[in-house]
Amino acid sequence: CSSDLNSFDSKPNTLMINEPNLILYANKAAQKACQSFFNPTKKQISGKEIVQFTVIEQVNFFILLFLFEKWNDNIQKSKSPYFDYESKEVKDVFSQYSSVLSNHILINQIDFEPLVSEAIQNAFIFIFLPESFIEKELKRNEGISFQNYMKDKKKYFKIYKNEISKLNDLFSSKTFDSNYLSDAFQGISQAERLKNLEAFRVLMPYEEHKVLIIEKDPYPKIEIGNAISLDLEKREKIKEEIKDELELEDLKEIKMPDLPKEETNFRNKIIDFKSAMSINQRYMFVKELFDNREEAFDAALQKVNQSKTYPEAIGNLVDSYADKYNWDTEKEEVAEFFELISRKFFMDSYN
Repeated sequence: CSSDLNSFDSKPNTLMINEPNLILYANKAAQKACQSFFNPTKKQISGKEIVQFTVIEQVNFFILLFLFEKWNDNIQKSKSPYFDYESKEVKDVFSQYSSVLSNHILINQIDFEPLVSEAIQNAFIFIFLPESFIEKELKRNEGISFQNYMKDKKKYFKIYKNEISKLNDLFSSKTFDSNYLSDAFQGISQAERLKNLEAFRVLMPYEEHKVLIIEKDPYPKIEIGNAISLDLEKREKIKEEIKDELELEDLKEIKMPDLPKEETNFRNKIIDFKSAMSINQRYMFVKELFDNREEAFDAALQKVNQSKTYPEAIGNLVDSYADKYNWDTEKEEVAEFFELISRKFFMDSYN
């Protein structure tokens, strides 16, 4: 499998990250790393020890980045409307306070392990898909500019430093555009990115075909007359592909073939899972994924309904049930369950 992936550059394929499997891998790798570090006489970890916690420098510094962000969040929440926090004296005090605290980091294993798992996930994504990682980070921070985002965080990014510096210079005079991200990292080949991921094998071996997925041309161009066999998402893609080739008036005359009503309903966004799945689906999930335990399945649905994002939902399920019920994420039942969950967060209603 390794040789196939390394020769990816010459193939018309798209290499993607399987997020549920990455979460599984990160949780197990974090558990292994923590078990190796902590023991009955070593129950806490310091900031200096975090810097060298794993063999992957980017993982270690993403843990520190998380702590830095939490520190800033707490500072913002503690600010009162009755004081001037912009005065030099106050800023100096906060700066000194931050400096002192940063030299006295001390974290228990139970609080540290989730940070390690998240850092492993983020480092894996950043190393392999830096464009996507940075764009999502900017959106997560409510559309903050690239310069402001990197102002205090640049020191936590230990790979692709030249590309980040170029972007920083570029966006100082230009409005942010995701196309610039693609251009900045275009010189880093797929083979080089895969080579950069090799350090994760030292942390804990992983199976490439489970964490990285090769997809062959996910949106091939297809004649409109054959569109009846496509799902709705691909049909909309075809519409977008022909927009530039047709005059606006001609485009208005194009009508995509209708799907059977049951397939349209299947693709609707889910609000509540209990009412969204069929009796047969429920029976299959309970039997195959929850060892015939109805109460465990209902608890899992509750976790999904309470989750705000797809990674959060998958992470909660993986943490609570994957090891307990020995899930194999390549099984058809698991894939169908995850696909159902994805519709809560990603699918739009096509009615």
